[in-house]
Amino acid sequence: MSFPGMVRYLLFGAGYWVRRTIFGLRAPFIAGLVLNQSCNLACDGCRVRQAGRDADASRAEVEKALADFRRSGVRNLAITGGEPFFWESDGWRVRDVIREARRLGFLAVTVYTNGTLPFDDCGADAVFVSPHGMEGISGNGEAWQKCRENLDSTAHPNVILNFTINSRNSSTIREVCEFVRGHERIRGVFFYFHTPYYGRDELFQPMEEKRQIVREILALKREGFPIFNSTAALKSFDRDDWKRPSDLCVVWERGRVFRCCRSNSNEDSCRNCGYLGYLELEQILALKPSAIFEGTRYVGRHS
Repeated sequence: MSFPGMVRYLLFGAGYWVRRTIFGLRAPFIAGLVLNQSCNLACDGCRVRQAGRDADASRAEVEKALADFRRSGVRNLAITGGEPFFWESDGWRVRDVIREARRLGFLAVTVYTNGTLPFDDCGADAVFVSPHGMEGISGNGEAWQKCRENLDSTAHPNVILNFTINSRNSSTIREVCEFVRGHERIRGVFFYFHTPYYGRDELFQPMEEKRQIVREILALKREGFPIFNSTAALKSFDRDDWKRPSDLCVVWERGRVFRCCRSNSNEDSCRNCGYLGYLELEQILALKPSAIFEGTRYVGRHS
């Protein structure tokens, strides 16, 4: 994001805070755009690819969704899937979606990917790479190798590792942080916890285990590791005092719009939510300095 773009984004955020906090308007701050269910991987804890390409959005549907978001006042877009870089419709790919979002006036666009497909020229302000394990830690070694090749060769200025903690990989957090700190192309890491969207499984961790992990992450932040989770948000998660489902985000999928996420009617999933990005937004609106600082870093690298 350019410096003028960053200024426009911050001014929009300040205006949103005034409208929400002072005037009580409850419009969402960010919109999630689900391009597809199809994916080139089959990760544990995720079943979206079972729907196949028939469940993928069309170009016309995506164009309408962007226009609808624009009219609703949203200027912050998060593109996800499935695997977004696996999507194609009527000549459009992710870069074309982002180009259209820019034309419509979206101020910040991020994309979430498993990293196994090239993402350099997509035009997003930030690329969040969610690897399917890491070699020597867990997961698909071949997938990690492809992801590592793309990370090593990327020229994108704002790549962030998105790491979801679960019962299988929770002992590797320091190792992940050391990898990120030693990689010149990755700016930092953002941690999430596994959310039991499909019911509690072998990846699930009880809250007390997650509290211990949060304290470990806080300690690693104090050691200077490039962790983008804010201290304020991590402490709020530890206290379990954050609001969910959240009205700060809406998610679009094939013409349907969901408040917070696609599983907002699943009480157990909501109670055990590990999607810490929403918690960051809540802390920013509460004017917590650490959350504001980390939030500006997500899209703050000048391209």
